[in-house]
Amino acid sequence: MIWNSKKHIKLSNENGRSLSLSEDNAQLAIGLSDNSIRIFDTNNLEQIDYLIGHENSVFTVAFCGNKLLSGSRDAHFFVWEKLGKKYEIKLKIPAHNFTINHICIHPTLPIFATASRDKTIKIWDKDNFQLLKVIDRNKFEESHTHSINKLLWINQNTLISAGDDKKIIVWDFNYQ
Repeated sequence: MIWNSKKHIKLSNENGRSLSLSEDNAQLAIGLSDNSIRIFDTNNLEQIDYLIGHENSVFTVAFCGNKLLSGSRDAHFFVWEKLGKKYEIKLKIPAHNFTINHICIHPTLPIFATASRDKTIKIWDKDNFQLLKVIDRNKFEESHTHSINKLLWINQNTLISAGDDKKIIVWDFNYQ
């Protein structure tokens, strides 16, 4: 097996934090520590949009239909709507108390989850962006005791979270 570098793209003087591929595989979003998001065409790896809005590093990006969701150290998630070839901010939501580390879209249900340094997981409606559920130690004693870093839906009713408390938690989720 041979691997060769195909292309080098200098994005910023700051760190790259997250990647997300659009559902049709046509666009790649990259969240950066310079508070920006860059959108690239996957056919030619040319930049097609440059998004500025967050006040701090963009730790997570996730495509959701014709929208892009982003989460940041500023504890907000943004909803960017694709209008033509460009994206514009549709909503700015103060979602957590500390950094949003990850946004995870459910593969079949109209929901997504956010994970934060504030030790919470939040479940959101992906159509109207309303908060549906908060998972934290106040309500669930077995919840994380430190920052929650990653989430993964493994099937219709199961969400896995990984955190700085050196554990993963498998959550049984019933959407009604």
